[in-house]
Amino acid sequence: VEETSRNQDRSRFIGNVSGEYSPVEWLTASGTVAFDRSDRDNSLFFDKDFETIDSDAVSQGETHVRNWLEEELNADVTLTFSEAFGEWTTRASTKFQVESSEFNFNQVEANNLAAAGIPDLDNVTGDKQLESIDEEVRSQSGYFSVNADYGDRYIVDALVRRDGSSLFGAEERWQTYWRASGAYRVSEEPFWNVDAVSEAKVRYSIGTAGGRPDFSDKFETFAIEDGSFSKATLGNDQLKPALTTEQSLGLELGFLERVFFDLTYVDSKTEDQIVDVPLEGAIGFDEVVRNAGTIESETWEANLSADIIRSQDFSWSLGGSFSRTRQEITEVGANPFRTGPEDRIRFG
Repeated sequence: VEETSRNQDRSRFIGNVSGEYSPVEWLTASGTVAFDRSDRDNSLFFDKDFETIDSDAVSQGETHVRNWLEEELNADVTLTFSEAFGEWTTRASTKFQVESSEFNFNQVEANNLAAAGIPDLDNVTGDKQLESIDEEVRSQSGYFSVNADYGDRYIVDALVRRDGSSLFGAEERWQTYWRASGAYRVSEEPFWNVDAVSEAKVRYSIGTAGGRPDFSDKFETFAIEDGSFSKATLGNDQLKPALTTEQSLGLELGFLERVFFDLTYVDSKTEDQIVDVPLEGAIGFDEVVRNAGTIESETWEANLSADIIRSQDFSWSLGGSFSRTRQEITEVGANPFRTGPEDRIRFG
């Protein structure tokens, strides 16, 4: 312990400012700016003559220095319109958002100290191993949504969203997604006279969403060892989002306002999966990230809850849930290859 020292320093700042203004009863404008920054500095020092039972001895001393910086800045502006026309209640909103994130990491590991008791890197006579990561991601998005409710019985909702992210190349940077849904509360109809069933509702929704690649997927990457460069991953600035289309059908039932049952079926299909695909040795790079593969899945989910006791001073409820998901790879857009632990998984 006397020959070892470890220091860890961490600081973080989180702040946000938000505001809201309603010039008229049916219009509200709101905005938010949020900032989050985290700094971490770690150092580890093994002095000369450090004794260890590990086979990798550090008797000549080692020093490790690491620092991280993570920073996020988000801002958004939203306009919301709401109005009632007889039994119709409508609500529409539009939002614009910008996001910025930065990540910086630096590390130095060095061994063989010239003099004991001095952790400074200038005191190192042996090898120095350097590692650094610098990432910046920018994104912008906006959406428009509208919701309408007639007599608390017929409910419809629609949304269109436009996303842009620097994680994609210039040709695929902007994408459009959408969602539509509807619900029908049969129990609110005037003809409904089943007193034991206090709630009966069916609902359906369909929509799309996109998955983003990792920061380095669009860049060519190289490995550096002992001053020599070697090719690693072939960049792909033509990557598309992994597009998921999902449909959901549900049933909600309430009995005597104490027992509640919810059944949901979800069918989803994800196309253009983002996959690391090995390359032939003649190309020079080990692999390339491509849109390859389609996954389809089905999910059933059921929830049952009951208010056993409900009074002003005491309440007791019980509930349970069940879910099952089945997934299948239905299409592979690449030549067969093996991946996973010890190449035990065959893709294609």
